[in-house]
Amino acid sequence: MIFSDGIGSILSLLFSLPILLVLICIILLPICVIANVVAARTARKQYERDLALWKQESPKAIVAWKNQCVRIKAEWQSKMDNWKRLYYCPRCDHVYNSETNEAAPTSEMKSIL
Repeated sequence: MIFSDGIGSILSLLFSLPILLVLICIILLPICVIANVVAARTARKQYERDLALWKQESPKAIVAWKNQCVRIKAEWQSKMDNWKRLYYCPRCDHVYNSETNEAAPTSEMKSIL
């Protein structure tokens, strides 16, 4: 049997294969390993560059986000204050602003907000 004596059987198997196939395997295996190492190093360097850029930009983004939140909250508060000034009359289906004495039908309520 071909696999009965360990290393000798592996060598006999290698020598029984066409020499071109063995040479291709011997040449391609190191090339594939080297290509894998190079690709891993390149990916690691790109990751480190991206991480450094993120560390620089993230504080700016957080400040911009907080400023946007403050602005949106102020706009919302202003609109809520306007909303709280409105009174609805079910008899005439109108909305009244108590401070400006404006009135509008409910279908045009946005005009006095």
